[in-house]
Amino acid sequence: MNDSYLQTYKVRDLLIEHVSGPSPNCEERNIQSDNEWGLLKTTAVVWDGWNPNAHKVPPQEYWNKHHLEVKSGDVLVTKAGPRNRVGVVVYVDKTPPHLMVSGKMIGLKPNHKVVDYRALAAALSSESSQRYLDIRTTGMAEAQLNFTNQLLLDTEVLLPALNVQKKISSVLSNVDNLIDKTESLIDKYFAIKQGMMNDLFTRGIDLSGTPETNQNYGKLRPSITESPGIYKETKLGWLPKDWGHNNLKKISNAIGDGVHYSVQRVEEGVPFLFVSCIKNGEIQWDKAACISQLTYEEISKNCKPYKGLILFTAVGSYGRIAYVKDDSPFGFERNIAYIKPIAATINSRFLFYSLQTREVKDQVESLVMGNAQKLISLGNLGRIIINLPSIHEQETIHKKLDIIDSKIESEIILNKKYKNIKKGLMHDLLTGKVRVN
Repeated sequence: MNDSYLQTYKVRDLLIEHVSGPSPNCEERNIQSDNEWGLLKTTAVVWDGWNPNAHKVPPQEYWNKHHLEVKSGDVLVTKAGPRNRVGVVVYVDKTPPHLMVSGKMIGLKPNHKVVDYRALAAALSSESSQRYLDIRTTGMAEAQLNFTNQLLLDTEVLLPALNVQKKISSVLSNVDNLIDKTESLIDKYFAIKQGMMNDLFTRGIDLSGTPETNQNYGKLRPSITESPGIYKETKLGWLPKDWGHNNLKKISNAIGDGVHYSVQRVEEGVPFLFVSCIKNGEIQWDKAACISQLTYEEISKNCKPYKGLILFTAVGSYGRIAYVKDDSPFGFERNIAYIKPIAATINSRFLFYSLQTREVKDQVESLVMGNAQKLISLGNLGRIIINLPSIHEQETIHKKLDIIDSKIESEIILNKKYKNIKKGLMHDLLTGKVRVN
């Protein structure tokens, strides 16, 4: 690579303006009308990209701060929080109106005559820029760090000529379009899944007779409007007459929780899960810590993970569920409960989906205790009522939902792949390791 390919600039020389906003107490909700304004959370600025939905509503006296409003073509950088959340950079391709930067971030308004906003974000994401910010970040604890606006403005970045920047920006835009398409498909499949669950857990699948004697065999039962005689009224609504029900305690071999003391972590070893590791019905293994094999053997005496075990977050972000897909070892904290379903009574995949239904979520909400930190006790968890079709019908229901879940999983994997490609391209194109034509 020719040394003249890149030139050094200070961030301040590439901007029209930089802004940071207020940090007042806010309502924890999104904008609900055209005249309201939102204040961005730091979770709007993550390495996966810009997330305009991560905002809250400040008091009305903070509205209409037009100079703080995020616009397409801006670059946002976090400047306060835990170390891994400081210095995070995103560029804004598109955004709803009336979203303001908060006091925990810096909004950069690039001078588009001298720098492309995507190229600037890539340069600030580079190893050299991140190292410069990291070693100058200060604070009393690793969870409460920050750097000043002036430090960011003084940061030096390496950039190619503007015409090259624009070509790089075009390539990144194409990858962003692929990411957007996969995210749209993921949202679409989730919406389809919710509709399917509503039907499957209220009408079920007609398995009476045989395919030869019953033309509706293997399909949803007719609705209550069409065939009221096949339904019965229960505390959880109208359900097929041949369905039973029982509480979670009576259909489980055991309900317990994870380790009740602090475990020593190691660099490599057996995964150890926290509440944050369970999201969207999956275990986020990349967020897990590690413990030694010896520690695992000690803490897993009451419950060794196995395929079909159900995990349920019980404290803080309560009500998240995950299905354990194999017998690989892992440990987990006390804020995560486990449920061992009785196989002869309930299919574990059926239970996994049952716990995601609106009816069960409403029960969970009614059983939650606490103010500052909400939780559902193991005893109350066992009180949750689960509807029980026959085992055969349970299996048929979960297999239909498994199909849509596999589509969601495929798109999530593809989405991560595109994001990794984008991350690599930002470095390779910017440095000239890969040239654009």
